[in-house]
Amino acid sequence: MSCETVPMELRRLLWFTYLLGAMGMGGELLIMNHTEGAWQWLPIGLISFSLLALVAQSIVASRWLIQGFRFIVLLIFLSAFAGIWLHFDGKAEFKLEMDPTLKGWDLIWACIRGHSLPPVFAPGSMMLLGLLGIAWSYKHPSLYRQRKTLEDGV
Repeated sequence: MSCETVPMELRRLLWFTYLLGAMGMGGELLIMNHTEGAWQWLPIGLISFSLLALVAQSIVASRWLIQGFRFIVLLIFLSAFAGIWLHFDGKAEFKLEMDPTLKGWDLIWACIRGHSLPPVFAPGSMMLLGLLGIAWSYKHPSLYRQRKTLEDGV
C-alpha cells in the first residue's frame, strides 16, 4: 500500500497535536509531582522518549525512528491500563480507610465517583495520546522509502 493515503496536511496536524498533547501531559505530570516511584515515572519516561523520537524523526527521517516511535506509543497506550488499575487500587485503599464496610460494587462506585485523588480514569488520556501517535505514524512515508544497498551503488 502506498503512504499517499494520508494527506500531508493531516499528518502535520497529527504531528503538532501529538507534540502539544505530549508536552502538556508530561508537564502536568511533573507539576503534579507524579514522581513517587518507578510506576509514577513510567508515563513521564514514555512521553519523554516519544517526544525525542518524534522530534528526531522530523530532523532525520528514518524507518528505524518511526518503528521506535510506534513501539513507544504502543507502550503508552498499554500503560493506560496499568495506570487505571494503579489509580483505582490507590483510591480503593483510601476509601477503605475512610469506610471499611465498603465492598463490591459499592467500593467500585465510590472509587469511580469520588472526588479524592487519584482520579481513576485520568490515565485514559494516555490511551488517547497513544492512539494519536499511532495515527500520525500510520503509513508514514519513512516506512516506505526504499533502502539503498551496496548493489544500488551506495
